[in-house]
Amino acid sequence: MFIFARMLFSILLTIGIATLLASQTNSVAEYELQIADRLYGFEIARLATDHERLLDFVYPELFTLIPREILRDKMEGTNKVAVLVDRLEAFRLTRIGAPVEADGKTFLQVSYEYVRPATEGTPRFLRTTNDRTDLISRKILAIRTDNELQWYFLEIQHGQEELLSSIIPRAVFR
Repeated sequence: MFIFARMLFSILLTIGIATLLASQTNSVAEYELQIADRLYGFEIARLATDHERLLDFVYPELFTLIPREILRDKMEGTNKVAVLVDRLEAFRLTRIGAPVEADGKTFLQVSYEYVRPATEGTPRFLRTTNDRTDLISRKILAIRTDNELQWYFLEIQHGQEELLSSIIPRAVFR
């Protein structure tokens, strides 16, 4: 009887884990198209140096740490020459991490890459084989609240985890 109960427990545990993994995979697949669409718009706004539009894609809670106007002014000060790109040659998500659910929000670590028309001054290693385009790879955090269908983004540089922990749960950084 003990062996039968143990086998039954093992089978149920396996089914439970498989169900959990399948539901997690479905969630990521469901999010993939939404995130790709928003990220494309985010990158177009970044490359066209449309700072006001770019900030519409940024996780709104960031503005509790640094006001939107100050962030916009800082962006405008760093972009002396606009790239003025209105399209990307190619765009694809390369990896979406497992969702982290916390505080009524979903957090996903996203890696992606895109090919854009080449710009003057781009380092040679970024150039694709035809020399007319640049291949760019990036990582970003995608965030969505449970009551909103819109994804927002936050780029996290190494060493910013402590500062951002007031708006991003520590579990996201693991």
